[in-house]
Amino acid sequence: MSLNEISVLSYDQPSKIWNIEWSPDGKLLASCGDDKTIHIWMEESENKWVVLQKLEAHEKTVRRIAWSPDGKYLAAASFDASTSIWEVNNGEFNHISTLEGHSFEVKSVAWDASGQLLATCSRDKSIWIWQMEDDQDFECISINNGHSQDVKCVRWHPSLEILASASYDDTIKMWQDTDGDWECIDTLSAHESTIWDIQFNASGNRLVSCSDDRSVCFWRLDSTTGRWKLLSRLESVHSRPIFSVDWSHNQELSPTEQLICTGGGDDSIIIYHQKQQQQQQQSDSSSSSSTTPNEIEQYEILYKHEKAHKSDINSIRWNPKKPNILASSGDDSTIKIWSFVC
Repeated sequence: MSLNEISVLSYDQPSKIWNIEWSPDGKLLASCGDDKTIHIWMEESENKWVVLQKLEAHEKTVRRIAWSPDGKYLAAASFDASTSIWEVNNGEFNHISTLEGHSFEVKSVAWDASGQLLATCSRDKSIWIWQMEDDQDFECISINNGHSQDVKCVRWHPSLEILASASYDDTIKMWQDTDGDWECIDTLSAHESTIWDIQFNASGNRLVSCSDDRSVCFWRLDSTTGRWKLLSRLESVHSRPIFSVDWSHNQELSPTEQLICTGGGDDSIIIYHQKQQQQQQQSDSSSSSSTTPNEIEQYEILYKHEKAHKSDINSIRWNPKKPNILASSGDDSTIKIWSFVC
Protein backbone atom coordinates (compact mmCIF):
# COMPACT_ATOMS: atom_id res chain seq x y z
CA MET A 1 0.00 0.00 0.00
CA SER A 2 1.47 3.36 -1.01
CA LEU A 3 0.72 6.95 -1.96
CA ASN A 4 2.93 7.82 -4.91
CA GLU A 5 3.70 11.38 -5.99
CA ILE A 6 3.29 11.51 -9.78
CA SER A 7 3.30 15.26 -10.51
CA VAL A 8 4.26 18.54 -8.83
CA LEU A 9 2.63 21.76 -10.05
CA SER A 10 4.37 24.94 -8.91
CA TYR A 11 3.37 28.59 -8.92
CA ASP A 12 5.78 31.10 -10.49
CA GLN A 13 5.69 33.23 -7.34
CA PRO A 14 5.35 32.17 -3.68
CA SER A 15 1.67 31.81 -2.78
CA LYS A 16 -0.37 29.90 -0.26
CA ILE A 17 -2.65 27.70 -2.37
CA TRP A 18 -5.87 27.61 -0.40
CA ASN A 19 -8.10 25.43 -2.53
CA ILE A 20 -8.05 23.04 -5.48
CA GLU A 21 -11.04 21.57 -7.31
CA TRP A 22 -11.22 19.07 -10.18
CA SER A 23 -13.58 19.80 -13.05
CA PRO A 24 -16.53 17.37 -13.17
CA ASP A 25 -14.90 15.40 -16.00
CA GLY A 26 -11.64 15.16 -14.02
CA LYS A 27 -9.56 16.66 -16.84
CA LEU A 28 -8.91 20.14 -15.44
CA LEU A 29 -7.79 21.29 -12.02
CA ALA A 30 -8.55 24.77 -10.70
CA SER A 31 -6.51 26.32 -7.90
CA CYS A 32 -6.65 29.58 -5.97
CA GLY A 33 -4.62 31.33 -3.31
CA ASP A 34 -3.31 34.49 -1.77
CA ASP A 35 -1.87 35.71 -5.10
CA LYS A 36 -5.49 36.80 -5.89
CA THR A 37 -5.68 34.62 -9.01
CA ILE A 38 -7.26 31.37 -10.18
CA HIS A 39 -5.06 28.94 -12.10
CA ILE A 40 -6.63 26.46 -14.53
CA TRP A 41 -4.35 23.46 -15.03
CA MET A 42 -4.49 20.78 -17.73
CA GLU A 43 -2.45 17.64 -18.31
CA GLU A 44 -0.53 18.42 -21.51
CA SER A 45 1.09 14.99 -21.62
CA GLU A 46 1.34 12.11 -19.18
CA ASN A 47 1.99 13.55 -15.71
CA LYS A 48 3.00 16.93 -17.18
CA TRP A 49 0.63 19.72 -16.17
CA VAL A 50 0.56 23.25 -17.57
CA VAL A 51 -1.43 26.39 -16.84
CA LEU A 52 -4.21 26.63 -19.41
CA GLN A 53 -5.38 30.04 -18.20
CA LYS A 54 -4.85 32.39 -15.28
CA LEU A 55 -7.99 34.22 -14.14
CA GLU A 56 -7.87 37.61 -12.47
CA ALA A 57 -10.90 39.43 -11.04
CA HIS A 58 -10.21 39.95 -7.33
CA GLU A 59 -8.35 42.48 -5.21
CA LYS A 60 -7.58 40.10 -2.35
CA THR A 61 -7.00 36.39 -1.62
CA VAL A 62 -9.23 33.91 -3.45
CA ARG A 63 -10.26 31.44 -0.75
CA ARG A 64 -12.45 28.84 -2.49
CA ILE A 65 -13.57 27.82 -5.94
CA ALA A 66 -16.41 25.62 -7.21
CA TRP A 67 -17.33 24.11 -10.58
CA SER A 68 -20.96 23.88 -11.63
CA PRO A 69 -22.10 20.24 -12.06
CA ASP A 70 -21.99 20.50 -15.86
CA GLY A 71 -18.55 22.12 -15.81
CA LYS A 72 -19.78 25.18 -17.71
CA TYR A 73 -19.25 27.64 -14.87
CA LEU A 74 -16.66 28.31 -12.19
CA ALA A 75 -17.33 30.39 -9.07
CA ALA A 76 -14.64 31.92 -6.86
CA ALA A 77 -15.02 33.27 -3.30
CA SER A 78 -12.66 36.05 -2.26
CA PHE A 79 -11.52 37.97 0.80
CA ASP A 80 -12.53 41.15 -1.08
CA ALA A 81 -16.13 40.24 -0.04
CA SER A 82 -17.18 39.27 -3.57
CA THR A 83 -17.73 36.11 -5.62
CA SER A 84 -16.76 36.00 -9.28
CA ILE A 85 -18.56 33.85 -11.85
CA TRP A 86 -16.77 32.53 -14.92
CA GLU A 87 -18.30 30.88 -17.99
CA VAL A 88 -16.36 28.17 -19.81
CA ASN A 89 -16.77 28.45 -23.57
CA ASN A 90 -14.65 26.34 -25.94
CA GLY A 91 -11.96 26.02 -23.30
CA GLU A 92 -11.87 29.75 -22.56
CA PHE A 93 -12.90 31.16 -19.18
CA ASN A 94 -14.81 34.45 -19.37
CA HIS A 95 -15.74 36.59 -16.38
CA ILE A 96 -19.51 37.14 -16.61
CA SER A 97 -20.59 38.34 -13.16
CA THR A 98 -19.49 39.50 -9.71
CA LEU A 99 -21.76 38.81 -6.74
CA GLU A 100 -21.60 41.38 -3.96
CA GLY A 101 -23.44 41.73 -0.67
CA HIS A 102 -21.39 40.14 2.09
CA SER A 103 -19.88 42.69 4.47
CA PHE A 104 -16.66 40.74 5.09
CA GLU A 105 -14.54 38.05 3.43
CA VAL A 106 -16.36 35.35 1.47
CA LYS A 107 -14.96 32.05 2.75
CA SER A 108 -16.66 29.41 0.60
CA VAL A 109 -18.89 28.89 -2.43
CA ALA A 110 -20.84 25.87 -3.73
CA TRP A 111 -23.25 24.95 -6.55
CA ASP A 112 -26.25 22.70 -5.99
CA ALA A 113 -26.90 19.56 -8.04
CA SER A 114 -29.09 21.40 -10.56
CA GLY A 115 -26.50 24.10 -11.20
CA GLN A 116 -29.16 26.75 -10.65
CA LEU A 117 -28.46 27.58 -7.00
CA LEU A 118 -25.23 28.94 -5.58
CA ALA A 119 -24.39 29.30 -1.89
CA THR A 120 -21.80 31.64 -0.40
CA CYS A 121 -20.72 32.13 3.22
CA SER A 122 -18.69 34.73 5.01
CA ARG A 123 -16.93 36.01 8.08
CA ASP A 124 -20.05 38.16 8.52
CA LYS A 125 -21.69 34.92 9.85
CA SER A 126 -24.23 34.79 7.02
CA ILE A 127 -25.01 32.32 4.23
CA TRP A 128 -26.44 33.71 1.00
CA ILE A 129 -28.29 31.59 -1.55
CA TRP A 130 -28.30 32.87 -5.11
CA GLN A 131 -30.38 31.72 -8.08
CA MET A 132 -29.06 31.89 -11.62
CA GLU A 133 -31.58 33.32 -14.07
CA ASP A 134 -31.91 32.49 -17.76
CA ASP A 135 -29.87 35.58 -18.69
CA GLN A 136 -26.99 34.42 -16.43
CA ASP A 137 -27.88 37.07 -13.89
CA PHE A 138 -27.86 36.05 -10.22
CA GLU A 139 -30.52 36.96 -7.67
CA CYS A 140 -30.08 36.50 -3.92
CA ILE A 141 -33.15 34.56 -2.78
CA SER A 142 -32.22 33.98 0.87
CA ILE A 143 -29.90 35.28 3.59
CA ASN A 144 -29.44 32.95 6.55
CA ASN A 145 -27.92 33.99 9.88
CA GLY A 146 -28.09 30.85 12.02
CA HIS A 147 -24.41 30.65 12.93
CA SER A 148 -22.98 32.70 15.79
CA GLN A 149 -19.50 32.97 14.26
CA ASP A 150 -17.57 33.02 10.99
CA VAL A 151 -18.94 30.46 8.47
CA LYS A 152 -16.04 28.52 6.95
CA CYS A 153 -17.61 26.14 4.44
CA VAL A 154 -20.81 25.37 2.52
CA ARG A 155 -21.66 22.11 0.72
CA TRP A 156 -24.79 21.04 -1.14
CA HIS A 157 -26.28 17.57 -0.84
CA PRO A 158 -25.39 15.64 -4.05
CA SER A 159 -29.01 15.17 -5.13
CA LEU A 160 -31.35 17.15 -2.83
CA GLU A 161 -31.78 20.87 -2.21
CA ILE A 162 -30.22 20.61 1.23
CA LEU A 163 -27.28 22.82 2.16
CA ALA A 164 -24.72 22.07 4.87
CA SER A 165 -22.63 24.79 6.49
CA ALA A 166 -19.67 24.57 8.88
CA SER A 167 -18.56 27.30 11.23
CA TYR A 168 -16.09 28.76 13.69
CA ASP A 169 -18.88 28.19 16.25
CA ASP A 170 -17.98 24.44 16.17
CA THR A 171 -21.29 23.36 14.57
CA ILE A 172 -22.62 22.12 11.25
CA LYS A 173 -26.07 23.27 10.19
CA MET A 174 -28.42 21.80 7.60
CA TRP A 175 -30.63 24.17 5.61
CA GLN A 176 -33.69 23.45 3.48
CA ASP A 177 -36.29 25.45 1.59
CA THR A 178 -39.60 25.15 3.44
CA ASP A 179 -42.46 26.94 1.67
CA GLY A 180 -40.18 29.54 0.14
CA ASP A 181 -38.09 30.21 3.24
CA TRP A 182 -34.73 28.60 3.86
CA GLU A 183 -34.59 27.32 7.42
CA CYS A 184 -32.13 25.43 9.60
CA ILE A 185 -33.53 21.91 9.93
CA ASP A 186 -30.71 20.36 11.96
CA THR A 187 -27.61 21.32 13.95
CA LEU A 188 -24.74 18.85 14.31
CA SER A 189 -22.47 19.18 17.34
CA ALA A 190 -19.49 16.92 18.07
CA HIS A 191 -16.40 19.01 17.39
CA GLU A 192 -14.68 21.11 20.05
CA SER A 193 -13.24 23.77 17.75
CA THR A 194 -13.58 25.35 14.29
CA ILE A 195 -14.89 23.03 11.57
CA TRP A 196 -12.84 23.71 8.46
CA ASP A 197 -14.35 21.39 5.87
CA ILE A 198 -17.27 19.02 5.27
CA GLN A 199 -18.16 16.60 2.49
CA PHE A 200 -21.10 14.33 1.62
CA ASN A 201 -20.61 10.84 0.25
CA ALA A 202 -21.89 10.01 -3.25
CA SER A 203 -25.37 8.92 -2.13
CA GLY A 204 -25.79 11.79 0.33
CA ASN A 205 -26.64 9.66 3.37
CA ARG A 206 -23.25 10.18 5.03
CA LEU A 207 -21.26 13.29 5.89
CA VAL A 208 -17.67 13.71 7.04
CA SER A 209 -16.27 16.75 8.85
CA CYS A 210 -12.81 17.84 9.99
CA SER A 211 -11.79 20.35 12.60
CA ASP A 212 -9.21 22.46 14.33
CA ASP A 213 -9.59 19.99 17.22
CA ARG A 214 -7.70 17.39 15.10
CA SER A 215 -10.69 15.06 14.86
CA VAL A 216 -12.69 13.63 11.96
CA CYS A 217 -16.40 12.96 12.46
CA PHE A 218 -18.63 10.68 10.39
CA TRP A 219 -22.38 11.34 10.35
CA ARG A 220 -25.36 9.28 9.16
CA LEU A 221 -28.70 10.56 7.90
CA ASP A 222 -31.58 8.88 9.74
CA SER A 223 -34.11 8.23 6.99
CA THR A 224 -37.02 8.03 9.42
CA THR A 225 -36.43 11.31 11.25
CA GLY A 226 -34.45 13.24 8.64
CA ARG A 227 -31.90 14.10 11.35
CA TRP A 228 -28.16 13.49 11.29
CA LYS A 229 -26.54 11.25 13.90
CA LEU A 230 -22.89 10.87 14.82
CA LEU A 231 -21.52 7.52 13.66
CA SER A 232 -17.90 7.81 14.64
CA ARG A 233 -15.39 10.35 15.94
CA LEU A 234 -11.74 9.66 15.22
CA GLU A 235 -9.64 11.78 17.58
CA SER A 236 -6.11 13.12 17.13
CA VAL A 237 -5.66 11.52 13.71
CA HIS A 238 -3.47 14.49 12.79
CA SER A 239 -1.07 16.19 15.20
CA ARG A 240 -2.23 19.64 14.11
CA PRO A 241 -5.52 21.15 12.79
CA ILE A 242 -7.22 19.35 9.89
CA PHE A 243 -8.05 21.81 7.12
CA SER A 244 -9.49 19.66 4.34
CA VAL A 245 -11.47 16.46 3.85
CA ASP A 246 -12.89 14.71 0.80
CA TRP A 247 -14.99 11.62 0.12
CA SER A 248 -14.46 9.80 -3.17
CA HIS A 249 -17.57 10.21 -5.31
CA ASN A 250 -17.34 7.18 -7.57
CA GLN A 251 -20.82 5.66 -7.32
CA GLU A 252 -19.65 2.45 -9.00
CA LEU A 253 -17.71 1.56 -5.85
CA SER A 254 -19.31 -0.07 -2.83
CA PRO A 255 -19.39 1.93 0.46
CA THR A 256 -16.44 -0.05 1.82
CA GLU A 257 -14.41 0.68 -1.34
CA GLN A 258 -15.01 4.43 -1.25
CA LEU A 259 -12.15 6.29 0.36
CA ILE A 260 -11.93 9.41 2.51
CA CYS A 261 -8.84 11.60 2.75
CA THR A 262 -7.72 14.46 5.00
CA GLY A 263 -4.88 16.97 4.96
CA GLY A 264 -3.79 19.40 7.64
CA GLY A 265 -1.27 21.51 9.47
CA ASP A 266 1.05 18.58 10.18
CA ASP A 267 1.85 18.31 6.42
CA SER A 268 0.38 14.78 6.33
CA ILE A 269 -2.22 13.07 4.15
CA ILE A 270 -4.37 10.39 5.78
CA ILE A 271 -6.67 7.98 3.94
CA TYR A 272 -9.59 6.24 5.64
CA HIS A 273 -12.16 3.62 4.73
CA GLN A 274 -15.31 2.07 6.11
CA LYS A 275 -14.78 -1.21 7.90
CA GLN A 276 -17.54 -3.76 8.37
CA GLN A 277 -17.39 -5.99 11.40
CA GLN A 278 -19.84 -8.08 13.34
CA GLN A 279 -20.59 -7.43 16.96
CA GLN A 280 -22.07 -10.20 19.01
CA GLN A 281 -24.94 -9.10 21.20
CA GLN A 282 -25.47 -11.32 24.24
CA SER A 283 -28.97 -12.17 25.38
CA ASP A 284 -30.10 -11.09 28.83
CA SER A 285 -31.57 -14.55 29.42
CA SER A 286 -30.14 -16.23 32.52
CA SER A 287 -31.00 -19.73 31.35
CA SER A 288 -29.13 -19.60 28.07
CA SER A 289 -26.90 -17.36 26.03
CA SER A 290 -27.36 -16.58 22.38
CA THR A 291 -25.74 -14.19 19.95
CA THR A 292 -27.20 -12.21 17.11
CA PRO A 293 -24.84 -10.76 14.50
CA ASN A 294 -25.31 -7.04 14.01
CA GLU A 295 -23.51 -5.09 11.35
CA ILE A 296 -21.71 -2.12 12.86
CA GLU A 297 -20.46 0.68 10.59
CA GLN A 298 -16.97 1.80 11.54
CA TYR A 299 -14.25 3.92 9.96
CA GLU A 300 -10.52 3.55 10.38
CA ILE A 301 -7.22 4.87 9.09
CA LEU A 302 -6.10 2.91 6.06
CA TYR A 303 -2.88 4.75 5.26
CA LYS A 304 -0.87 7.76 6.45
CA HIS A 305 1.69 9.65 4.38
CA GLU A 306 3.82 12.06 6.40
CA LYS A 307 5.65 15.10 5.00
CA ALA A 308 3.48 15.14 1.90
CA HIS A 309 4.17 18.88 1.63
CA LYS A 310 6.82 21.14 3.14
CA SER A 311 4.16 23.10 5.01
CA ASP A 312 0.42 23.10 5.85
CA ILE A 313 -1.87 21.17 3.49
CA ASN A 314 -4.87 23.41 2.82
CA SER A 315 -6.87 21.37 0.33
CA ILE A 316 -7.13 17.75 -0.80
CA ARG A 317 -9.46 16.34 -3.46
CA TRP A 318 -10.11 12.98 -5.13
CA ASN A 319 -10.35 12.98 -8.92
CA PRO A 320 -14.04 12.37 -9.77
CA LYS A 321 -13.25 10.00 -12.66
CA LYS A 322 -10.09 8.23 -11.49
CA PRO A 323 -10.76 6.66 -8.07
CA ASN A 324 -7.09 6.25 -7.10
CA ILE A 325 -5.93 9.76 -8.06
CA LEU A 326 -5.97 12.71 -5.66
CA ALA A 327 -4.53 16.21 -5.56
CA SER A 328 -3.29 18.28 -2.63
CA SER A 329 -2.20 21.90 -2.21
CA GLY A 330 -0.44 23.78 0.54
CA ASP A 331 1.39 26.77 1.91
CA ASP A 332 4.52 25.65 0.04
CA SER A 333 3.22 27.07 -3.29
CA THR A 334 2.79 23.61 -4.80
CA ILE A 335 0.04 21.29 -5.93
CA LYS A 336 0.81 17.59 -5.92
CA ILE A 337 -0.92 14.82 -7.85
CA TRP A 338 -0.86 11.44 -6.13
CA SER A 339 -1.70 7.85 -7.03
CA PHE A 340 -2.95 5.68 -4.18
CA VAL A 341 -2.15 1.99 -4.57
CA CYS A 342 -3.86 -0.46 -2.20
